[in-house]
Amino acid sequence: MTTTTAELMAAIDAVRFNPSAIHRLALNILEETRNGERVIVDPTNPFMFLLESSAVNVAAAMASNEANLRKQYGSMALTEEEIYLHMSDRDYLDRFAKPSRTEIGILLSLDEIYQRVIPTGSGGMKKMVIPRHSEFTVAGYSFTMQYPIELRVMANKGLQVIHDVSRQSPLMSLTSNVAKTVLMNIDGQKYLLIYAPVLQVKIDVQYPKLVAATAFRKRYNFDNQFHFARVYQANAAGEWVEMRTTHTDQVYDPMVPTAVLKVLEGQLEVSIPMIYQSAGTVESELRVEIYTTVGPLDLILNNYEPGSYTARWLDLDADDNGIYIAPLTQFSSVSVFSDRVVTGGSDALTFEALRERVINNSLGSQQLPITNQQLTSTLSNLGYNLSTNIDLITNRQFLATRVLPPPSDGSVISGAAATVATYQASFDDLKSHEYIRDNGLRLTITPKVLFQGYNGQYGLVSKMRTDELLAMRGTDAFLPELEQNRYLASPFYYVWDIDNDIFDCRMYHLDAPTVESKVFVQENDTTGLIVATDTFALEKIDEGYRVVIKTKSSEEWKLLRDDQVYVQLAFVAQGETARAYINGTLLARDVDTNERIYEFKILTNYDVDEAHGLMINNFTIFGQVQDCPIPLEGKLDILYVAADYSYLDMVSSEIDTILDSSLLPEKYIGLIHEQLNVTLGHTLDGFWLNNRSVVSSIEYMTYPTDVVATYSENVYERDPVTGAVKVEIGADGKPKFNLLYAKGDIVRDSTGEVTYQYRQGDVIVDAQGNPVPANPRGMLRQTDLFLMDGLYYFATESASKDYAASVPNTIVSWLEDDIKPISERLLEQTELFFHPQITTGYAKALVMDNFEIDLDTEQTLTVRYYLSETGFKNAELRKSLETTAIEVIHEAFGSSRVSTKDIANRIQLAAGDDVRTVSVSGLGGGTPGYDIVSLQDESARLGIRKKLVALADGTYAVEDSVEVLFIQHGN
Repeated sequence: MTTTTAELMAAIDAVRFNPSAIHRLALNILEETRNGERVIVDPTNPFMFLLESSAVNVAAAMASNEANLRKQYGSMALTEEEIYLHMSDRDYLDRFAKPSRTEIGILLSLDEIYQRVIPTGSGGMKKMVIPRHSEFTVAGYSFTMQYPIELRVMANKGLQVIHDVSRQSPLMSLTSNVAKTVLMNIDGQKYLLIYAPVLQVKIDVQYPKLVAATAFRKRYNFDNQFHFARVYQANAAGEWVEMRTTHTDQVYDPMVPTAVLKVLEGQLEVSIPMIYQSAGTVESELRVEIYTTVGPLDLILNNYEPGSYTARWLDLDADDNGIYIAPLTQFSSVSVFSDRVVTGGSDALTFEALRERVINNSLGSQQLPITNQQLTSTLSNLGYNLSTNIDLITNRQFLATRVLPPPSDGSVISGAAATVATYQASFDDLKSHEYIRDNGLRLTITPKVLFQGYNGQYGLVSKMRTDELLAMRGTDAFLPELEQNRYLASPFYYVWDIDNDIFDCRMYHLDAPTVESKVFVQENDTTGLIVATDTFALEKIDEGYRVVIKTKSSEEWKLLRDDQVYVQLAFVAQGETARAYINGTLLARDVDTNERIYEFKILTNYDVDEAHGLMINNFTIFGQVQDCPIPLEGKLDILYVAADYSYLDMVSSEIDTILDSSLLPEKYIGLIHEQLNVTLGHTLDGFWLNNRSVVSSIEYMTYPTDVVATYSENVYERDPVTGAVKVEIGADGKPKFNLLYAKGDIVRDSTGEVTYQYRQGDVIVDAQGNPVPANPRGMLRQTDLFLMDGLYYFATESASKDYAASVPNTIVSWLEDDIKPISERLLEQTELFFHPQITTGYAKALVMDNFEIDLDTEQTLTVRYYLSETGFKNAELRKSLETTAIEVIHEAFGSSRVSTKDIANRIQLAAGDDVRTVSVSGLGGGTPGYDIVSLQDESARLGIRKKLVALADGTYAVEDSVEVLFIQHGN
């Protein structure tokens, strides 16, 4: 086989540090020459051969020098291997796909924990361990722990639950070593619920062997996306010791064992430089852990029953030979579940994105995202784009933007259209709307309010008109009405507040209350009665919230008359030490168990004060029914009481001191005290919200009559030189002062005429010098509202309704899990807000020859497939092609620049051989529309317009509005 010059240069480069190997290469070329496989001017002339060899060697050296020079500068990097030379260890983690993070609940019997813990031989302590690499699987996704959780029973029977952070994981950091736990009472048994932080990663473990005198290099296949890899070697004692890893064979310490990693398409190549085997610093056995993830994920874990979860208790390090892990397998029951929402994660970076990051030095050892590039990188890893709102030396303000996620069930490819719209009105304008709650100096815009958009403006839709639209469902006029008009609604509550003469607006999510857990507090065991809460539920109603409980009790309790049994619900009012109370209403008795079922209504007008306390108006406090604020996150006390009851040596307990006697008969005794840990709502801190009062023709207060000027204090004669009050010593030896004007005396001018402080008609101003409105509720107020596509307001199909309900929960998780932690680490005078990307309404865009227009961001495109005869007749193929077209359009709309040619090419690439060609039209509206559109606002993106369709069962569902046409072309 003839060796080309390029092949010879590449071969020399591979063995450039081995003179013997270079010599063999030259001899091979000479051998080819002697066999006539190569033709040179005079093959018998050694000079010609030496000349060619010299030329090849010089060329290879020059190429090597150029490559080495280029490798010294990140801005000259052309390949991943070259950019790796300028990356820190932290850069490698962010280089690949990033997993989402959540918490998995592990429920263990408290009695069994005390029974099964193993003595440690240290200070009387016993413990058991939930191992480091425990893996939980649900819905096909794997979630893995990174830190073991130790359950320690101390000598005094105290229980400690902590994370063992003695070995730090490069994949996850913890803010505290104290594990999050909740003590629960279920069916009269005490349980410990442990929330384990997990990453959405799956660990594939390999145990390769090293062969002496042979270089180690192996490739391993993996599914999903590569996230991270860790390599360990077994030492002489059989312990696993982690090795360093690098992604380039140019950077490693020859004195410290290092594994070289190379990520390929679906494969990871692991190699060990021969220098370590030659020096004997690497033993014979390795352990390779490959961490893979699906990347971005939006999943509501609460939708899955505990039976859907599986758990594997894994400790790859085999700490303590599994002694403290073994008790887990002996529990009679271990329940695994989660009520969390999984969001976040990101796909692997492209080479271009990685190169830009490294050149800008946007990552590194800094813990504070100081520069724009660093903040951009941090948010990009979490799935956000960054937009600069204000960037001054003294004040920086950034917006993290993100489109709403699509439904997780795949019913619709793209997420709901949304916008942040400026709305202007006065309190007087809003107070008459029946879906807006008037609370005097505060009013609340509820999610029932419907808005209508026209010409970029948004106005309220009256309740009467809203009811008319809802009544149109089922008629022929309903769908055309929604096609012709754009309606929007917000899933959040907006509280307008003019208390303290300052206008403020606050956002809340109050429609998804949850009970985190039930906790047993105390009981009176001298009564001979047994009762506890068996089941409980907290739900949202129009007037507020509703708690329903069912008891689990002894026959003695069941035999008591209903008028002898009381259950009180109480909470500590926010900012107070006193409790507010209400008695439960007996709804019924369970027909099978005869257990009582009680209802408690927590009524509110959705008035939330500036301390974020929700005003409740049907509870008694200090014996009287009055408004009192309940914390959005707090505890509800459940107190069981028996009245007109006596039993042997029954004595009172501390429970009696907690009860509200004004709601009970004269003779009573408390039995059980339990608590529900509840979340009634969330404060949307970190959501972009701009509000102000607007200058208008409002009337201001004026003085009805002249106000005479008077002296506000006594005025004494002063020394004209020093300015001090003149003092004279009287005959009695006491100081005397010459009073010129007494406090309250009328001020007169030099001619003796009365002066006036205010004249009739002068505007009254406050302490800050601002004019005081005659009617503050009549002043125009302006604020930003988050509005979603109103089609979900009218949808009745279950998947569409469930998706609309999930959107506010998703936004809350973004704010609490992403925006808030980053904001807390920003430097002073730097603010970060979440601003959903605008996908409805109008945005500035460039079309044609840089012509700027106001473009409707909701787009309906037309896709034409030209198919072969076989493809045209294949119904399944056509259905698949419809989905492909929508998916490609949705992906293309994620960029600020969109072109129909690019969309058509992407669809063609994904379509298959039965598609002859694809055309796309309608971009920007009309036919054929624009070829390319460039949005000028980074917070705006194009979105697929939605349509409401009537289903066969009479319900209405939201679907993507993309017109897909199939045309047969040829055979």
